[in-house]
Amino acid sequence: MAEFPTDLLTEILSRLPVKSLLRCQLVCKSWNSLIKTPIFIKIHLNKSLISNSDHHLLLFYPTFHFSELDLDLDPHHIRLSFSELNHPLKPHKGIQLIGSCNGVVCISTVSKARVVLYNPLTNSHLKLPSVAIPAHDPNKMVLGFGYDSSSNSCKVVRIVQGVGLLDNTTNNAQVYSYNDNSWRCIEGIPYYLYYGYYHGVLVNEGLHYVVTQESHSESLFIARFDLATESFSLIECPNYNENLMSLFNSTFLLIELGGCLCLMINSCRFNGNLLDEFDNRVLVNAELWVMKEYGDKESWVKLLCISQPKIVGIRKCARALVYSKDGRRVLIEIDGLEYGWYDLELKHVERIAAHGLPTEGFTTITLLGSLVLLEDKVIIERKTLPRNNKLK
Repeated sequence: MAEFPTDLLTEILSRLPVKSLLRCQLVCKSWNSLIKTPIFIKIHLNKSLISNSDHHLLLFYPTFHFSELDLDLDPHHIRLSFSELNHPLKPHKGIQLIGSCNGVVCISTVSKARVVLYNPLTNSHLKLPSVAIPAHDPNKMVLGFGYDSSSNSCKVVRIVQGVGLLDNTTNNAQVYSYNDNSWRCIEGIPYYLYYGYYHGVLVNEGLHYVVTQESHSESLFIARFDLATESFSLIECPNYNENLMSLFNSTFLLIELGGCLCLMINSCRFNGNLLDEFDNRVLVNAELWVMKEYGDKESWVKLLCISQPKIVGIRKCARALVYSKDGRRVLIEIDGLEYGWYDLELKHVERIAAHGLPTEGFTTITLLGSLVLLEDKVIIERKTLPRNNKLK
């Protein structure tokens, strides 16, 4: 039997999802070799990006487990069934999800001292070199993860800012480059981080953070860290209802949705003891703003507004995750406990039955399936070292 031409075989296989391709590697040695080549991995990734296919949800919850599921973006045929992942930072407790890009997710310990790049589908990972943590305890320490096409390299950004013991002021930033496998210091962020626990959101090869230009200011902006030039700039927020925001406690969440930079604003009132902030807050308004033309303030559009959250069944907070295939619905995380499709026309939430969800709060990010292989470069270097001659 004549073999398939390599070009034709590549065209056929590159249309399959990652999990199917991993099974195809077992068919024969030639298929296994083809699927592992950098050229095929790149072709497959590009097809997935263009077709908006092979999406996954990656879920993390306080018992320090990761779970994953395939996500069909057709809202009429969706079924959520999570399976637990054996992530590379086990048995560390308090793992954080930093972000995802091209099928790779960045995770870290709570201290941010240990950072790992991890592809949950190929189960390959890369442990980044350790970084020094300030001796005092800074107020804010955030990370960011993305891809710089100009250098064809993944990059991780670590920003430390705040006042620690003895009024020691800290404001520094470090960048890790996959190509160099090392961290280097850059100038600190010239703004004030508004949150010390929300990591950078990747859009248009830039990482984005909610900031103020002056300390203790309530005027919010979005800081962009350009992964190519490794410099900061400002983006203006949409003209949201400041009177509404001042009446209630509001949380400003940056989100990437359909390739666009978005700002989700959850406004809550408190009932009872403020010490139990999450348990006692009640959502009164949720808005999702989308920047249609990146960098153009005039292109901010309010995509959805939930002014009566109880009607659609949201009690504390909502967070947009991804569009449906037809673009008419948005998958949202509801109260960190469940999922639903928000219909943009009907302004209605349809709950999704899910299996394997925890009863406690969780955090979700979307993941594009890819075959990207990550290797621990320390291991690679050891493999290339000449063996000692045991015979004297």
